[in-house]
Amino acid sequence: PMAYLSGRRVEFAASLLRRTELPVSEVGAMVGWPDANHFSRRFREKFGLSPTRYRHRFRTAVQF
Repeated sequence: PMAYLSGRRVEFAASLLRRTELPVSEVGAMVGWPDANHFSRRFREKFGLSPTRYRHRFRTAVQF
């Protein structure tokens, strides 16, 4: 169950990073990891990129 929850958190964080301008630390806190270092480690384990690099590589244009 914890691995599933961790995976869901990382997937939601990736979505937020692609679609918002929120700071990486705030995204981590929103998905349940208030420690930015812990969030970055978990994110890198899943995607092989830091959250910041992931955002730059996969950012989608936000349209209003």
